[in-house]
Amino acid sequence: MRPLKLRLQAFGSYVEEQVLDFETALANAPFVLIHGATGTGKTTILDAIVFALYGESSGNIREGTTLRSSTAPPERVTEVEYVFALGRRRFRVLRSPAYERMSRGKKTRRAATGQLYRLPDEGEDGEETLLDSNVTEVSKRIGQLIGFDADQFRQVVLLPQGQFQRFLLAEVKDRSAIMQRIFRTERYQRLEEALLQESIRLENAAKEERAQIDQMLHSENLNTSDELRAHISELKEAIDRHADELKNFEARQKEARRARELGASAEQKLQELAAAQKHLAEKQSQEDDVRDFRIRLERAQRAHPVLYTEREAIRAEELKKRRTAEFNAADAHFIAAKAAFQTAQEARKAAEEQEPERSKKAQQMQQLTEYAERAAQLQDCRKVVEELRASNARAEETAKSNACTIENLRTEQSENAERITALEKILVTREAFQHEQDLLKRCQNTAARIAEWNVQIAELGKREESAQQTWQAAAETLTTAKTKLRQMQTLYDLGSAARLAEMLADGAPCPVCGALSHPTPAIHTEDIPSEQVLEQCTKSVEIAEKSVQESARKLEDGKAAHANALQSYTREQELLREYLASDTLEELSQRVEQRGMELKNAAREHQKRAAQCAAQKTHLEKLLTDQQRQEAEAQEKRDLLRVREGEQTALESQIPEEYRDRALLDAHISRLKEEVEREKKEYADALQRANETSAEYARAENGKSTAQCAAEEASQNAQTAQTAYADARTSAGFSSEEEYHAAVEGKWADSKHLDAVRERLTLYDSERKAAEEVFQKAKDAADGCVAPDMEALKAAEVAADQAVQEAAQEQGKRTERWNALNRMMQSIVALEQSGAARAQRYRIIGKLASVAAARAPYQVHFQTYVLRSILSDVIEAANARLLVMSRGRYRLIHGEGGHKNKWWGLEIDVFDEYTGLPRVSRTLSGGETFLASLALALGLSDVVQHYAGGMHLDMIFIDEGFGSLDSETLDIAIRALLEVQQEGGRLVGIISHVEELRARIPIHLEVLRTANGSRARFTQDGLEAL
Repeated sequence: MRPLKLRLQAFGSYVEEQVLDFETALANAPFVLIHGATGTGKTTILDAIVFALYGESSGNIREGTTLRSSTAPPERVTEVEYVFALGRRRFRVLRSPAYERMSRGKKTRRAATGQLYRLPDEGEDGEETLLDSNVTEVSKRIGQLIGFDADQFRQVVLLPQGQFQRFLLAEVKDRSAIMQRIFRTERYQRLEEALLQESIRLENAAKEERAQIDQMLHSENLNTSDELRAHISELKEAIDRHADELKNFEARQKEARRARELGASAEQKLQELAAAQKHLAEKQSQEDDVRDFRIRLERAQRAHPVLYTEREAIRAEELKKRRTAEFNAADAHFIAAKAAFQTAQEARKAAEEQEPERSKKAQQMQQLTEYAERAAQLQDCRKVVEELRASNARAEETAKSNACTIENLRTEQSENAERITALEKILVTREAFQHEQDLLKRCQNTAARIAEWNVQIAELGKREESAQQTWQAAAETLTTAKTKLRQMQTLYDLGSAARLAEMLADGAPCPVCGALSHPTPAIHTEDIPSEQVLEQCTKSVEIAEKSVQESARKLEDGKAAHANALQSYTREQELLREYLASDTLEELSQRVEQRGMELKNAAREHQKRAAQCAAQKTHLEKLLTDQQRQEAEAQEKRDLLRVREGEQTALESQIPEEYRDRALLDAHISRLKEEVEREKKEYADALQRANETSAEYARAENGKSTAQCAAEEASQNAQTAQTAYADARTSAGFSSEEEYHAAVEGKWADSKHLDAVRERLTLYDSERKAAEEVFQKAKDAADGCVAPDMEALKAAEVAADQAVQEAAQEQGKRTERWNALNRMMQSIVALEQSGAARAQRYRIIGKLASVAAARAPYQVHFQTYVLRSILSDVIEAANARLLVMSRGRYRLIHGEGGHKNKWWGLEIDVFDEYTGLPRVSRTLSGGETFLASLALALGLSDVVQHYAGGMHLDMIFIDEGFGSLDSETLDIAIRALLEVQQEGGRLVGIISHVEELRARIPIHLEVLRTANGSRARFTQDGLEAL
């Protein structure tokens, strides 16, 4: 991978947009030196590259929420854009972390985003293509393209500040964890555990099968399978011997059943004859009631045509009464309307006589209105004159007060200017405070993460213990479930005959003995489990096995998470010690808090004083302007007062004395106006009432005439309808109205009731005829039948059934026993055959599990063996450089270690060619440690690339560490790095404060701190690169 361009904004200390063109600035350069003051943002450039690729920082110690610039404005998006090349292929990745920002006065959270684009290949034209826009998928796709995950990338490409020496100086346990993470050797650990679990499973299965065979034999009081075979043979001979006896009992049973069936048939025919004779007698007894219903039906049928004329006569009589009532009401309304008309005419005449008096009052009201207008003008004029006199007096007082205020304001303004100058001297130290504040924030974040890891370690320890207990409980549950399944299977096999007896039916042959009668089916003395119960037990075993597997996986995950948490906790503690140096977090916090409070108070006071000074200046200018304006306004008001006093004198001469009071004048006008309006309304109401009563009188007279004609017509129609009703009743054959009403009394007036009566009479006729026919048939069928002795016949049949049942029951028990023992024999043979195959597999798996788990006599775990092999490759690659950098004195070797524990063979010592003896790596000096660590880191980088399938990366960055080298050793280290560059054509980037490196490396990436955050630029020989 070759870097082409990096763009970042609002990221870390880079507030403004920053673009770094690696492709142009580092066209053929083997080295680039990244330098700048502490805290300016050198490592942030590496953070940006790793964040763009994997969404993490270069040291994996900064979270996404802390990557945003704390001083960035809310509207500026935190994002990183990184363009890189893989061979001729080019890609662009754009990422933004999740963070909180202020939006419209509220704190909102912006979600993380990420996009990966494929650019046209080098030297070709075209448009870019979006490959992925999901944050997680972008990281996966980049991992596939580069061939490394984030941990491997940091180990191969970025050697972060203070961390690349850890691999050399780490404890063997920590070194093992680092190598496991980088080379992904956890699969060998899983293979080791899988072999152990399989060997345990095979061993337990063999024990369970032997116990199952012994349990089946002991349940029959037998010791060997040969004894079981002999018992089965004896039982078969007894079954054949009793089969002939059962056939004789069944023949006698058939004869008894035939005799009982013939007697039952004769008895049933005699009973049917008695029932038919009884039913015929019941029908004959209903003949008189049927005759009465026939007579009532005939009279009702004659009366039904008269019903319509009767109803018409009733309706005509009701209409006659209603029309007569309407005529009486219309006559009363006519009389009332005539009286109202006469009263309204008299009221109109009286209102017309009041018209001259109303005109006189209107003229008087017009004259008073003219006086009221002049009185209002006079009142307004007097009010204005009084206001002007009071305003002139207030203006004189205000002018004196403003003069005093202006003098005081000038004195305060001078004092504020002196204090602002003193505060600006204090605020100059803000930039130094910002550096300390950033350091404190990093320390606090690190301390918070340490506390979180501490809590998480305790929690993960509890989870690991809980997972261990869960796994043990699941294993016990599995054993219990398998035991229950074996017991249920045994009971199921022994109860086969009883289950078969449940499906037998009379007349159907028995599948065992072939008998058609089943008087004594087999019965099992114990509860027989059903197939559903067996299936549930089998499912319980399957669920328990899955639970054991799941709990084992969770236990493995818990152990891994606990180990990772311990490693992260140690890494955070080392980082905090590096940040604090000789300080403590409390001292640094108190110092920053004290200086922050001083600067905050100074800034607040400076802002307040500056605002006061500006406000005072504005206020003074306004006061001076207002003073001039107020003097001019006062002169205008004095002139206006003289004019208004003249107008007041003129108005008083035009209005009589008694009409100068506006309130009294308005009250008089109001009274006159109310009287005039009331009289006008009374006249209009009288006129309207006269017109309305006239129209109502005409309508009432017309309504009376119409109602009289309708009443006469209704009376005539009622007489006609009554005559038609009497004629219809006589024609139907009824001599009187009482006789007619008796014919249609109650339900007999309903035609549906008549239809129902006709249907019942027809039904009676058909039922009587059917009863006579049934009686005759029953009489013919019972001819010659004699009543049988059924008790004796039934007793004979029961005795035959009892004999067959007892014989069949004994035979069924023997058959059930024989079948159960045969199935037991088959199960034992199958278990013995499967056990032989399992024993062969156990001999292989058990041996492999012992080797992988380092059981005696084997001493090295499988995973440790693999890591040892990889470490040998790393040491070999590192020694090729360390011998050169140490001028042939040092080379790395495998340490002997103390005890042959889980990590035995992963120690790293240094062999000193000068003394001919090995030595512990921690005894090296600072410069020697740096060279050995650098050689080991470069060797580790080579091996990781080799194990990743030969994936080649075109860059490597080293953060700090060169300050401990003398001039000669520094030159050797740079030559070694130059060889790295020449071997693979890699760009080597060094982040350092060492001044000597500036002269040795011509191209620099200089990082500066400005008022708007950090800025970075490429320079060559002291000049800015284009």
